Amino acid sequence: MDCDRALSLEPGNESALVLKVNFGIRNGNTEQAMAASQKAVSLYPSSALAYSTRGLVYGVKGNLPLAIADIKTSLTLDPDNASTLNNMGWMLLRQGRPSVAISYLDRAVGKNKNANILGSRSWANFFMGNYNAALADCIAAERADPSYTGYRTIRFRVKYIQEGPASASAYLQQEIAYGKSSDQYHKVLEYYCGRRSLDSLKRDPLWLNYDVMTREFGTDQIASLSSADINEPDIPNEGNVSCDLRIVNVASGTVESAASGRAGIHQLESLAKALVKKLKRGILVEKETVAIITLRNRTGTDSCRAVADEFADKIAGALVDTNWFDVRERIDLKTLLTEKDLDTAEIVNNPHVRDKLDGVTYIIIGGVSLHSQAE
Repeated sequence: MDCDRALSLEPGNESALVLKVNFGIRNGNTEQAMAASQKAVSLYPSSALAYSTRGLVYGVKGNLPLAIADIKTSLTLDPDNASTLNNMGWMLLRQGRPSVAISYLDRAVGKNKNANILGSRSWANFFMGNYNAALADCIAAERADPSYTGYRTIRFRVKYIQEGPASASAYLQQEIAYGKSSDQYHKVLEYYCGRRSLDSLKRDPLWLNYDVMTREFGTDQIASLSSADINEPDIPNEGNVSCDLRIVNVASGTVESAASGRAGIHQLESLAKALVKKLKRGILVEKETVAIITLRNRTGTDSCRAVADEFADKIAGALVDTNWFDVRERIDLKTLLTEKDLDTAEIVNNPHVRDKLDGVTYIIIGGVSLHSQAE
């Protein structure tokens, strides 16, 4: 390790000691982490960093009173450190004290609106019953760092409370399908749906985080998801027009939900409404801006292009009818992209496309095919 090399040259190097603490925490070696943090405090008794680091180790080991005591000392030495304020808020959440934690987290957000701090405050708001505020922090966190995926855990928990097990179960299945198993928050989603045990999370070095996220969601809630009637929308699946749609987050390029179906040429409006009803499940917050992109002409004929454009208009109308979205005008990308690129989420990374997406939070992409009646 680089920290060991640095410590061999300068045994009292504070930065190297802190790095060794962090390395020990990540690898589940709490004894190494504690030894390094104790040494840092003894060598640097006036260092806010040394105390906040040791407080974090106490937190990992589950000794919350000592963790909070060290973090308080750190804040006495450096009152405006956003990371330390965030750590204090999180330890208080672990103690089940969200109304106290929120004051520290508000101060932290005031100093630094990064995704992790906003994510912490969203949990404080959640446990205080401020669900809209929790969701607002989730959105802000996602916009601050599109790679941050912790917001999905809060969205699920809010959906479970506000809409019930069936709706939450449908959302959870979708997130499990599109998420990455290597993502730390994906492990929490797997716990919610019963695929991962609480004991396995407790053995994880990141239990410090999972402790809060799994609180008040136990075996009864997990069982309610498995027995829930998901009540999928009745999407037509017969006819000579088939379509698949995805709703994509412009900031992150992630697919929030997907739907597909098939209908006759004269039933496009019914198909559009059914598909939009399913797509809406992936978006928990009202009045987010959404625009439909030119749908891909998968058949490659002029008649299919005409149907695809007509169907895009039907989708836009169905979005308006939900009263859930702030629907923008359809965005025509036929002159910017090849046909095969129209239905890929990666288009949000194209600088020319992004110029057309100013002020748009989500886009709907997809493709349309025409089939012979015999198919």
